Amino acid sequence: MMIKGAVVLFVLAGGVALGYLAASPQSPEFSLVPAAPVTDMLKTPPAQLMKFGNYNVMIMRRTAAGTAEWHEKDTDVVYVIDGAATLTTGGTMPDVKETSSGEKRSPTIAGGTAHRIAKGDVLTIPNAMPHWFSAVDGSVTYFVVKVR
Repeated sequence: MMIKGAVVLFVLAGGVALGYLAASPQSPEFSLVPAAPVTDMLKTPPAQLMKFGNYNVMIMRRTAAGTAEWHEKDTDVVYVIDGAATLTTGGTMPDVKETSSGEKRSPTIAGGTAHRIAKGDVLTIPNAMPHWFSAVDGSVTYFVVKVR
């Protein structure tokens, strides 16, 4: 079976990934990251699980508010493994700076919409949409798939 440009995470109820199926024109038809290495990576994020073609799969953890982000080409698909946070999207980015080609950062977002996210939530942040983890309740750990 050939699935082009798709990423599917297989997740246990406890939030430990069994692995994932990954396919793109530059990747093998099937790839697997066994549970043991993923479990180890969950202990010390950030960690990159895999990068092929037009996507990048990472594990991230935040313990405090970060900086607002804007990606010209990347759409972020997020699965919250553990914890909770407030994610602000949209609005404008005061004092914005280009950090690299197609990437912008700002200390905050003005006029955005605050969303409460928590364990088990899945969300997408389209490319060119400002987004900001504006508050974190203790810590939040999540998988993010960046699709270009």
